[in-house]
Amino acid sequence: MFYRIYGNGLDIVQAFMLYKMHITMKTIKTVNKKTLCLAVVALGLTGVLSSCSKHDDDDVYASGSVDVMVVNGNEASAPQNFYLDDAKINGSAVAYTEATSYVKTRSGNRKGEFRSSVTGQVNTSATYTIQKDRHYTFYYTGNASASDAVMTEDDLSSPSSGKAKVRYVHLSTAAASNVDVAVQGGAKLISNLAYKSATAFSEIEAGTYNLQLLAAGTANVALSIPNITFQAGKIYTVYVSGATSATISYHVIVNQ
Repeated sequence: MFYRIYGNGLDIVQAFMLYKMHITMKTIKTVNKKTLCLAVVALGLTGVLSSCSKHDDDDVYASGSVDVMVVNGNEASAPQNFYLDDAKINGSAVAYTEATSYVKTRSGNRKGEFRSSVTGQVNTSATYTIQKDRHYTFYYTGNASASDAVMTEDDLSSPSSGKAKVRYVHLSTAAASNVDVAVQGGAKLISNLAYKSATAFSEIEAGTYNLQLLAAGTANVALSIPNITFQAGKIYTVYVSGATSATISYHVIVNQ
């Protein structure tokens, strides 16, 4: 015997068949999910809607995926959480000088926000275009009176044999607005790096170096970076941070 649901003109057998189509779709993906969900709404089958959420994992990377790292370079900050379109990217809150590993998320135009893990306050907010199959790092920077975010695209192509790849990021409000990085007693590796900017990755012979951070165009040493080792085949980010001359410091991230 067939029992009819008079509110929408759909009998139980038809409802069962529609639900079965939904289950089949999740395994072989031959039915467009959005179309099915619209049909379910039109027919009033609220019980089937539980798997039609817009955040369903089946659709997360439909536009392609990217890998994102989060770094806290703001000495004055509480630990931070980073969100893309209101979805938290990091696991544990990211304290000053800490960095996450790369986290996979979807590509596209995304609203990125650093928020205090203590109060939930939004400290920075901007829209970023992140392209599929690429790697990005989001840095939190600033001081007690102002904060900002910096995004870099990370080229993780392998260095040549016997070499490492290194880039430098300027996040220190205590250093000069533009800085140079030089080998102690030797050549400059980079010149005129502005605050809240990064160099491209460049190759360097593997080895151990004594580096110096200088006010751009001068011999004035803002920070010594002794005995820093770059291993062959590795990719590094060296960033400087700190809000005072007493607390300016450097930090090394192994990107790959």
